[in-house]
Amino acid sequence: MLFAAAMIFYTDDVVRKERRATETVAQINRLFSLIQRASSGLIEQVHDLHDPNSQAFYDTYGVFLKTLPDELAKLKALTSENPEFKTAVGEIEYNLLEGRSMMERVRIAFSRHEWQRNHLLFELNDISHTANRQIESLLKSCEAHQKRQLEETAQTRQTLTLMLAVMAVLNIVFVVGLVLNFARQVAKRLSVVRDNSLRFAAGVPLLPAQRSADEIGDLDRALHQMAEVVQDAMRRERSVLENASNMICSITSDLTFASCNPASLGVLNYADDELLGKRFIEIVEEEDKARTRDAFEEVMKSHGSMEVENRLVRKDGSVIDAAWSVKWSESDRVLFCVVHDITHRKEVERLKRAFLQMVSHDLRSPLTSIQASVDVVNSGVYGELPERCKSALAQVNSNIGRLIALVNGLLSLEKMESGHMQLDCDLIPVSEVVEPSVHSIHGMANKRRIEIAVDNQHNPRLYGDQDRLVQVMVNLLSNAIKFSPDKSKITIVVLDGDETVEVQVNDQGPGIPEDKRETVFERFKQVDRTDETKKGGIGLGLPICKAIVEQHNGTIGVGTANGGGCSMWFRIPKASSKVEE
Repeated sequence: MLFAAAMIFYTDDVVRKERRATETVAQINRLFSLIQRASSGLIEQVHDLHDPNSQAFYDTYGVFLKTLPDELAKLKALTSENPEFKTAVGEIEYNLLEGRSMMERVRIAFSRHEWQRNHLLFELNDISHTANRQIESLLKSCEAHQKRQLEETAQTRQTLTLMLAVMAVLNIVFVVGLVLNFARQVAKRLSVVRDNSLRFAAGVPLLPAQRSADEIGDLDRALHQMAEVVQDAMRRERSVLENASNMICSITSDLTFASCNPASLGVLNYADDELLGKRFIEIVEEEDKARTRDAFEEVMKSHGSMEVENRLVRKDGSVIDAAWSVKWSESDRVLFCVVHDITHRKEVERLKRAFLQMVSHDLRSPLTSIQASVDVVNSGVYGELPERCKSALAQVNSNIGRLIALVNGLLSLEKMESGHMQLDCDLIPVSEVVEPSVHSIHGMANKRRIEIAVDNQHNPRLYGDQDRLVQVMVNLLSNAIKFSPDKSKITIVVLDGDETVEVQVNDQGPGIPEDKRETVFERFKQVDRTDETKKGGIGLGLPICKAIVEQHNGTIGVGTANGGGCSMWFRIPKASSKVEE
């Protein structure tokens, strides 16, 4: 910067001197021209003068007399920095001032017709020639000085051009050096970031974090933070896998184990490394191999997931029941599986089925016989009974009926939940479900003087088992009658939706609180424990309804009817959507 400022100052000084030299030459020329015009004009006027005081006499040299001091002052100012020119200008000034004085004497002598006027005119002429020679000499000196200044200016410009070129080259070299050094530093630091990213991908420790406060340092620190988060997540994931009770594994597309967690030892009695590379179908029970293989191939083909149950052969030869949760990963080209040992659950289910069979054969039959015997005794076949005995037998008969209903409900519910109950589905109008249901509970409603109204503006068709859906409607209507006040009204509403048909049973009873609406569909659940004794029932009706509706791919629920009563509803897919399936 200092060098550039010095060059600018030097350049300005050279240009200033050149301009001053040019102005000096111009000023000398103006002064010389002024003297020439004044001298020749004065001589001409003197020879032709008739009236020395006339305006014409003053016009010839009057301008010279007025402007001479200003022009001399300008010349002295332009030559003040050059001692040689300053001396010459002083001599010129002396002669010009003497000549101006002589011109005035000549004018006065001619105006008075003095005899020495011609002699004075010759002296003026000598002074004029002397001044002209001095001016010409100064002009030549100035022109020579101007030429030197021009040459010096040209040389200075050439020098400046060269120096500017050198400076430009030096600047370019300096900038290129800075850029290369910066690029080298950036490349070195980016190389560290790249190495850390590769180390992060490979799972090896990263190089120390860079401490710079720029973007590259921020990026490297962010990479370290991300690596810490990922490593922490991986540690937690490994901890979950290693401590999971379920067997977690991955299986390749050719159905061989690719990885497995330590839980395989507890589930299959195989260590995790013993399963690697082993075809998983080898540990499947022979009867389940084909079904299991087809299920796994279907998951790979559909790129989806599936739940599969089968039997597996452990290392010691024992067989367990297992539930597989299988999902295909297209990016990894493997099946991710979670295997849960359900042997205990299956055993409980088998025991439950055995118990229900025992109840069906060893409990329901004796109860039916006891009920028949009580009916015979109560009918008077063995003689007329006292009223107290009849009342006791009626209570016994009622309790036996409740036990038989409980057994029948349990058996029906178990069949539905286990999938052993087959539905006889057909295309039926909704009226063929509603009308038989209303007819079945008509007597029960009349005893309480409860009105049953059907709001059915349409009669859409649905796809279902008529008998089972009638069973649902009868159960819902029976519940509505039980919990409705006498002389109230129960309304059946049929709604025709785009994909489903909804049937509502709305009563004017107390309704069901929101916190109890989910539990009413569980086994042996009542809204109030007193309902079991006051209203009757065993708490299996709504669970049976729920199982039947869900077997139809429908939904069931409870809400609030207009007026604050209870609204029980169920939705069944319409005939059109079901047929398309």
